[in-house]
Amino acid sequence: LTFMFSPLTELSLESTVFVAFADKGLNIQCALKIPANYSQDSLMCYDVSDREICKLDTPSTGNQGTTFKPKLELKNLTSSGEYYCRYKAVRVYWFLRVIHGYKHVEVSDYMFISVSVLTSMLLVFSVVGSVYVFRGHWKESTSDPGNTDRKRKNSRQERKQSEEKEDNMNVTSSSSFYASLEPRPRSIYDVLDRSAVTTEPHQGKAKPKKEPQKTLYFLVLFVVFVSIMAAEGDFLARYRAVSNKLKKRFLRKPNVAEASEQFGQLAKELKQQDCLQYAAFCNLAMARCEQTLFNAPGEALALTDAARLFLSSEKENRALQAPGFDEHLQAALNCYSFAIKVYIEMNQPVMAASLCLELGNALKEMNRPGEAIVHYQRAAELQTQTPVEALLSMGEMATCKILTRDYDGALSVFTEMQLMCQERGLQLPGHQHPCWYDTFTLLTDKHQARSPTTDTAAANITD
Repeated sequence: LTFMFSPLTELSLESTVFVAFADKGLNIQCALKIPANYSQDSLMCYDVSDREICKLDTPSTGNQGTTFKPKLELKNLTSSGEYYCRYKAVRVYWFLRVIHGYKHVEVSDYMFISVSVLTSMLLVFSVVGSVYVFRGHWKESTSDPGNTDRKRKNSRQERKQSEEKEDNMNVTSSSSFYASLEPRPRSIYDVLDRSAVTTEPHQGKAKPKKEPQKTLYFLVLFVVFVSIMAAEGDFLARYRAVSNKLKKRFLRKPNVAEASEQFGQLAKELKQQDCLQYAAFCNLAMARCEQTLFNAPGEALALTDAARLFLSSEKENRALQAPGFDEHLQAALNCYSFAIKVYIEMNQPVMAASLCLELGNALKEMNRPGEAIVHYQRAAELQTQTPVEALLSMGEMATCKILTRDYDGALSVFTEMQLMCQERGLQLPGHQHPCWYDTFTLLTDKHQARSPTTDTAAANITD
């Protein structure tokens, strides 16, 4: 890269990108063409922070120009970035990448000697121990072969005698044991009832015991537990199997449509088993597949089903008063927002507004009117083509503001409703007043303790 100050002055480097290790030097070959009649000067290099890192003196020139080819020796390089070299007003910029973390590990002679000595000692001990063990066993086997044969015969005879004694003892003990058995009660309830034991006649032979019903009960519980675990394992295995089909492979295109159908079937089965959150995750996977297929209606429908399942799971947790971090509610909010976005991109504001109303009603039922206001307001904005529906959404928004004791905000919403009715001439059938009037009358009846500002604004709206 060459930068020129005049037609005769040139400064160039062998490259514009360099790599160096930290705390190591870097040598750069450069070429400086100096025109005639130039005095002695300096060629300097600077780092990223404009700190001088190298300086070379350039010779003076006479009647003829010269080309000066010095080698720049840069040291103590610590930062990466854009560096530059300057000669008078000529500059050349270049980039340096400094690599940190390189360190040559040197093994000391002391460590190497200690490890080698320890290894040799272990080897010597293992060899000596092996020789000692095998030598003693060889001496015993070769010293007196006759004695070993006798010992073997004696041990065999002793084993036979001990086995015969044990058999005789088992026969006698078993006969005496069964003979000494007394008749026992048939169940645990007979033990609690003393009269059953005393009135039961003595029998010579013990009756076979009946298996208690508790064993069958625990067996049934175990089978149910194993079936549940197998079902969960089956769900995870099927989910992973379908997910693996979507992986890209060499010369093979994944069948996304088939995977979407399988995710939908798995979601239906899990919904029947009341595993709502797992069914919602399957619907999310189905939505991703539909997005890959550029099927916007299918994606929006899958996202809506996932949001409703997450919302139902959150309602169940609240009904059981189970502690949690509202993770299912957050997932439902995200799914609703993505579905609304998809419907807006499809130019279907009515469907998007219906989802906003559905989410607002759910939050209002969960005693979260402050969060529901935003969704009611968005629904009203999307319902510009249907003013009556927009007024109903604004009425719900005003109701939530009343629940949060924001009376001024509720009054402003009703004022906006009045202006909309006046502009479009909206009136409910069978009423002489506009459609906002009944709602505002209900507001004034329910909230008698109002601020002076609210009273004044209410009087103005009534007039």
